[in-house]
Amino acid sequence: MPRIDLAGVSAIVLAGLAGALDPSLAVGDVIVDERSTFDVLSNLPRRRIHTAKEMICTAADKAALFRSTGAAAVDMEADAVFALAAERKLPCLHVRAISDAADHAIDPAVFRLTDSSGNVRPTALALELLRRPTLVAGLTRLRSRSKLALRNLCDALNQLGSASEKNLNQLP
Repeated sequence: MPRIDLAGVSAIVLAGLAGALDPSLAVGDVIVDERSTFDVLSNLPRRRIHTAKEMICTAADKAALFRSTGAAAVDMEADAVFALAAERKLPCLHVRAISDAADHAIDPAVFRLTDSSGNVRPTALALELLRRPTLVAGLTRLRSRSKLALRNLCDALNQLGSASEKNLNQLP
């Protein structure tokens, strides 16, 4: 993780999409990582979120990771952010919305279609669709599920944004 200037920062909020490992989680569910060190969003369930070093794309891989870790969901960034927060002695809130359920697979080709910032690489997309036109159905499902998850994540973050000054001043 690049060094970030955190002068004047009193807390870190990490928010994004995650894949479900726990079959009880549905697309659109929003959870708070149980490692979070403050809880302004007390109405959301606190669950374990596992940080993976590689993409977890298949339902079988998700089931295996669920069995081995007991985590409810998987992401790829939180460990580095929690380490930074601990190093800087800052409280950290980690919130994720589920974009793919435990039984949903994501075609690994999808991850080749974006850059490191998550932006679509148009040429890569066009070439992949020429090679595999059937990928359109999977991309359409992923888009729909991601939109629902992002909408619910935004709703949760709006709750955070409207939290009272009193609550924010009580951060550890």
